[in-house]
Amino acid sequence: MKCFNHRDQDAIAICKHCGKGLCQQCVVETAGGASCRGNCEENVAALHLLLLRGKKVYQKTSKAQLRTGIFIVVMGSAFLVFGVLEEIPPLKIGLCTMGTIFIIWGVFVWRSAREFKQV
Repeated sequence: MKCFNHRDQDAIAICKHCGKGLCQQCVVETAGGASCRGNCEENVAALHLLLLRGKKVYQKTSKAQLRTGIFIVVMGSAFLVFGVLEEIPPLKIGLCTMGTIFIIWGVFVWRSAREFKQV
């Protein structure tokens, strides 16, 4: 591959932003990788910053989703306990049904959070 700007020079890197081949004179190393000197430096740095922030957000989302799953299971358990203790049959059935639905939903959210964390 040849340099985009200097067709007689071999490219030693590819710009992370625009994808152009760059020779020694045209390339500059930034925190995010190689970029066009004086042209794409800010964009490559911004992309690198976005990637770093994305990783942090991904981790926080996983933790929040895990807490949500636990909360839903606890609420479902409370509905189920109140349903078992209730003496009025229609209310008993309704509370037990809601409790079961919440527990199943909470388990799905919890499993989803675990999968989120593994990625």
